[in-house]
Amino acid sequence: MSLAEDMRILREAPAGLLRLAADLEKALILTAVGRPDNLRRGIAAEVAGFMLKDAGPDELAAAIRTVAGGGRVIDPQPAFAALGAQGSPLTSREADVLRLTARGATPREVAQ
Repeated sequence: MSLAEDMRILREAPAGLLRLAADLEKALILTAVGRPDNLRRGIAAEVAGFMLKDAGPDELAAAIRTVAGGGRVIDPQPAFAALGAQGSPLTSREADVLRLTARGATPREVAQ
């Protein structure tokens, strides 16, 4: 899938795709579009992971294993972009969750 196709899918049907992802027990979004608003939509849909397509094979394999094991993973690049976005609509708790997840915190640590 090309970047243009990836962006078209996110632009035309993000709500439907994220509803589908939210219905799955463990969903990992793999995208070429790491914009903060796409990450926020994924978090709102409670997906277990959000990774960029250009992540290395080892990173992707680790993300899949983490999600399959019940954990959550967010690619640091869009996570930090979302945190630094001016006028971010994230609540302070959502920003904390992003920071902790980007640093590799476990779900239990994030929940505290």
